[in-house]
Amino acid sequence: TVASIASENVRRYCLSNVRIVIADGRFGFKDEAPYDAIISTVALPGITVELFNQMKIGARSIIPIHRSYMNTPVFLFEKTDEVTLRAVIRTGAIFMVVKDSKPDPLYSDNKFSLELREGRFRKV
Repeated sequence: TVASIASENVRRYCLSNVRIVIADGRFGFKDEAPYDAIISTVALPGITVELFNQMKIGARSIIPIHRSYMNTPVFLFEKTDEVTLRAVIRTGAIFMVVKDSKPDPLYSDNKFSLELREGRFRKV
């Protein structure tokens, strides 16, 4: 499994600041939040409220976004305050898409800002 390969690499390189967690990454890992950075290696339909809430102000997140199965560009998200997120495409890519994902039109632009209001993101 990917987790067993990761565990072997952690041992091989004597890394002490790594924890391997097997879970649905869409919801992050709130036990040790807030984070300075979050990286997703699977395309998501968009950044989740859970991931946003686990980011420190000023934190960055790199997430491939599911636009179509052959179009999952990598976005850089930056949390600028308690409710605002800036987003910009860093590169085109093709990533595996998370199960049950449908493209979200909110992420159709290449550069935009989002605000979290009433538990949902809206473009500003």
